[in-house]
Amino acid sequence: MTQSLHSMTGFGRYEEPWEGRTLSIEIRGVNHRYTDVRVRLPNGWGQMEQVIRTLVQEQVGRGRVEVNIRWGSEGYQVVTPRLDHDVVQRYLAIYQELSDMLGQNAPTPDINQLLHMPGIIITDTPEVALDQLEKPLLRIAQQALTPFVEMRSQEGQNLKGVLGEQLETLERHLQQLERRIPEVPKEHHNRLKERLDKWELPKEVDPARLEQELAFQAERCDISEEVARVQSHIQQFQTLLQQGGVIGRRLDFLCQELHREGNTMGAKSQDRQVSQTLIALKATIDKLREQVQNIE
Repeated sequence: MTQSLHSMTGFGRYEEPWEGRTLSIEIRGVNHRYTDVRVRLPNGWGQMEQVIRTLVQEQVGRGRVEVNIRWGSEGYQVVTPRLDHDVVQRYLAIYQELSDMLGQNAPTPDINQLLHMPGIIITDTPEVALDQLEKPLLRIAQQALTPFVEMRSQEGQNLKGVLGEQLETLERHLQQLERRIPEVPKEHHNRLKERLDKWELPKEVDPARLEQELAFQAERCDISEEVARVQSHIQQFQTLLQQGGVIGRRLDFLCQELHREGNTMGAKSQDRQVSQTLIALKATIDKLREQVQNIE
């Protein structure tokens, strides 16, 4: 069954009036190896965190998603600062006690000093009945999730096109290698015979021994098995792209295998043309893997 391909990058935002203030939500998605949903809520709304996380996880297969919810005027959380008189009196009492203990008649701390003391200022947020909060909160969350998921889907389709083009480039490199592979032993045979002629050996070289040496060199430099495996990985890659869904980690694994085969071919190759093609092939694999990091 074919499914949509999604990027892990996305953004969605929605707000609406609720209880005399603006209830707003922003959802941002970035790349991550696993699913990591982080929810920020106004003070006192912690019981809603799992509800929002579950809603997001139903529509997100992989990636880091940050959900930021505010309730306030124009999207900013409403807070009411107030002075804690008891804490102020305790600080002053401690200050006086320390002054007496040290026998110093120091001046009373000024207002700026007191305002920087922990606990002097308390910020209260409006209280909300949590049983009345879940329904509107889920509604705006779904409204923000809709453009978020749509953006991820659109980015996924764009990535699918880019990856398809890169796979076609890989196949062209493989075709160049396949055309070149049969020619390498022949050219190596001719070069070896030319060198033997230049050496002016005193006696005839054993033809069987020469053919054995040529076969050994051809076997050592043969990359046809690696080419076949790369072609198989490309076919698996194309199948996964058509299948869609949460395939990013599987695509990343295939990119690792492609990179490994490219390194093996590079180590075996002693032909200049093959080496040049392999450089281009490995560069394409690197581009492929870079794009795969964005796939869900």
